[in-house]
Amino acid sequence: MSYKINKKELKILEMAAENCDLTIDYEYIGRAMFGQYCIGIKYKNSDDLENLCEFISENGAPKLAISIATRWQVDNLGKGYIRYNHF
Repeated sequence: MSYKINKKELKILEMAAENCDLTIDYEYIGRAMFGQYCIGIKYKNSDDLENLCEFISENGAPKLAISIATRWQVDNLGKGYIRYNHF
């Protein structure tokens, strides 16, 4: 089951993405999702992901940061990656 992001965490995620110059895809469809949408974070390398998770953790959502870093699925986009919240 996917991680349920609450409104506070979503706000922190949006601030983190803006701070780290990353893009949030609010309607991502990953592998084997059969038309189901989820939230995804596009990034270029592991440093981007580390900076994002650090910002999220330091701003009051450590559980979300851990979930993004360890549980969210990853797709390769050719010139970058996307972490998405679907299991």
